[in-house]
Amino acid sequence: MKKRNLKTRTLNHIQKFSIEMPAKKVIEKIMEKGQENPFVSQFYSVLVSRRSDENLLDAPLNFIVCMDLFKVKKVFEVKRDEYQPNLKTLLLISLINSIMAAQNIVYEANNQKLGTFFLSNSLDQVKTFRNRWNLPDYVIPLTTIAAGYPDEPPKAHHAFPTKFIYFEDEYTPIEDFNIHDLIYKLNNNEDLIEYYRTLTEEGTLQSQQFGDWMELLQFNCQLWDEKRRELDLIIKECGINLEEL
Repeated sequence: MKKRNLKTRTLNHIQKFSIEMPAKKVIEKIMEKGQENPFVSQFYSVLVSRRSDENLLDAPLNFIVCMDLFKVKKVFEVKRDEYQPNLKTLLLISLINSIMAAQNIVYEANNQKLGTFFLSNSLDQVKTFRNRWNLPDYVIPLTTIAAGYPDEPPKAHHAFPTKFIYFEDEYTPIEDFNIHDLIYKLNNNEDLIEYYRTLTEEGTLQSQQFGDWMELLQFNCQLWDEKRRELDLIIKECGINLEEL
């Protein structure tokens, strides 16, 4: 049996789902937990799809988490006072709200023994969501969480050593660590490379043959650079022109 890296933990992070639809009470529990966050603001909405034939990854459930500035704009319009919130500020608050809601949905879905998978929405998908759900401007489908009972073994999550993440009393500069040793260990972690290779097999970029962790890191940065440019187009599609703010 292949020896696993000790710095791992098992997550219900999967790409293949059973056709079984979770019970109504399970779905309601996930939705309830998704609303638990410490903010006064609730600048997000979640679209729930049980149409596996339309859902991403053919999952029984898709939770489409949206940044929702439409509802807060309506609130301030009704209030009719001189104060008008800055749209950039609302975008930032809405982004934080949406990310926390998405994380809570995943956490509770995993507690309910469901597998999950985060998917960033493409511009074409956003256009489809806007038509399918009749979304008004200022509602931005940010991410989709595919969920359902697993039809494959869960993935192992590979984390950095704790000393690189948590600091007590004083921040430790990276040069004080043996950074070369960390890179060497990550570059030679076959499980880590194989994990991310399998995650890209069904993606838009097809399977990637990563030689080591540094190649993987570069690929990830390039991927998100492309996603950032696409996000600008998505926000514009949803009625907000960032260049005019």
